[in-house]
Amino acid sequence: MSEMKDLARSTSEKKEAANQFAISNKPSDQPDYPYGLTLLFESDTLDKLGVKELPTPGELMQLSVKANVVSVRSSKHEKGPERRVVELQVTHAEIVKSGDLYTRRRS
Repeated sequence: MSEMKDLARSTSEKKEAANQFAISNKPSDQPDYPYGLTLLFESDTLDKLGVKELPTPGELMQLSVKANVVSVRSSKHEKGPERRVVELQVTHAEIVKSGDLYTRRRS
């Protein structure tokens, strides 16, 4: 498996988003991660994943998924960069607390 990448946006990316969507012109008012990177797991899914105790907000968890590519798009406009989109449907998942992952790999 390749190395995990931090998908947090840089200050310049936050500034660009603020200018594009006119929410606020301050990068500090922008979320750290772009729209679409939040996953919501409800009771049924948490049960399937074996999550018996809810984590604390701010706690790190390790998520591994298999996903089906639903669609791909690419567009180029006269002004601005090329826009590429890959839409994924998560089909399988494993979720563990970061500390538990370390323990499991050592055993």
